[in-house]
Amino acid sequence: MASPNSSISSLFPPCNCLISEAVKWAELCLEGVALPAIGTMGVVGNVIAILVFRYRQHTRSTFHALLTILAVVDSLCLLTLVVDYSIVGVWGIRPEVYVYILPFFWYPVKNILISLDTFLIMGIALERFLAVCRPMKYRSLELNSSFSMCPRFMVYLLPSLLFSIMLNIPKFLELELITSFTDKYNITHSVVGVEVTPLRTDPYYVTYYVHWTRFLFTGLVPFCFLSATNMKIYSEMKKKPQGMNRPRDDMAAVLIVIVFLFLISNLPKLVLSISDIYYHANEEGISSICGCNLSPTWYTILTSVSHLFLTINSSCNFIIYWHVCQMFKTSLTRLTRDIYCFNYKRGCFS
Repeated sequence: MASPNSSISSLFPPCNCLISEAVKWAELCLEGVALPAIGTMGVVGNVIAILVFRYRQHTRSTFHALLTILAVVDSLCLLTLVVDYSIVGVWGIRPEVYVYILPFFWYPVKNILISLDTFLIMGIALERFLAVCRPMKYRSLELNSSFSMCPRFMVYLLPSLLFSIMLNIPKFLELELITSFTDKYNITHSVVGVEVTPLRTDPYYVTYYVHWTRFLFTGLVPFCFLSATNMKIYSEMKKKPQGMNRPRDDMAAVLIVIVFLFLISNLPKLVLSISDIYYHANEEGISSICGCNLSPTWYTILTSVSHLFLTINSSCNFIIYWHVCQMFKTSLTRLTRDIYCFNYKRGCFS
C-alpha cells in the first residue's frame, strides 16, 4: 500500500546518484530496524490470536472467523513487508530464489494480500454494521438454518478475495526476468535479473491503473466507507444502554479500534498516492535512467514511514483484542492454563 513507484525503483541497477543523509537514516531506522522488529512481534501476536479464536467453541462466530482470516492475511503481509523493504530493500540481501519468483509470484501476490487486507476489513466492518445497526435482520440470518455460518462467512470473504485478485491481475505483467552475460577471466557468466515490462512504463497504464485505479479502490473508497461505517456503529452503540449485550459490544469496540488504526496507518499512503498523481502529471518522481527517486526528501521519508505504519497496522491486532475484548482475554487465559496443565500432566507420567 505504499507508493507504487517505491517498490519498482529498487529493481533498477545501482548508480552514483546522491542520497541525502536524512533519507539514509530514515530507511535504516524505520525500515531496517523498526520494521522487522515490529513485524516479527506482529506475526507472533497474530499466531496467538489464531490459536485463541480456534480454541474455544463459543468464539466460532462469523465475526471471529473473519478475524482469524484477517490474522492469517496480516501475517503474510508482514512477511512480504519485512522481506521486501527490510531484508532486500535496506540490507541488500537478495537470494537467487527471490529473484526468480519475484515477477510471477512474489510481487503480484504481495499486492493481492495487501488489497485483501483492506477489503477484508471492509467486509468485517459491514458484518458489524449489520449486527449493530440492523440487529433484527442480522439475527434473522443467524437463525435461518439454510444460511449457516459457513455461507455467511463466505459472503464476506469471497467478494474480498475475488476483487483483490481481479484488481491485481495486471501486476503479473509488470515485471519480467532478464538474462545478461558478463565476461570475467575469459569465462562467460549469465546473470538473471528483474526488469519492468513496457506495460509498466506505458503512460496510459501508469496514469489510469497505477495511479487513479489503485488510488480510488485501495485508498479513497475504503477510507470513506470505513469512516462512514465506523461513525455509524459508534453512534449506534452510544444510543444503547451500556452492558446490555457485553459480547456484542466488545466485538463492535474491537472493530471500531481496528478501523481507526487502519485509517491512521493509511494516511501516509493516501498522501503518497496523491503525490504520485501530481508528480506523474508533471513528469517528476522516478528517473527513467537509473530508477532513483527524484522526489523531495519528505516524500522519500514519508514512504519509509508508510511502510512502517502498514507494519504496525498488521501487528497490533493482538494488543487490540487483549485490551478491548474481555472474551479474548478470558479465552487466552484458559488456553494458557490448559497448555500448562497438559505439559504438567505429561511430565508427571513420563
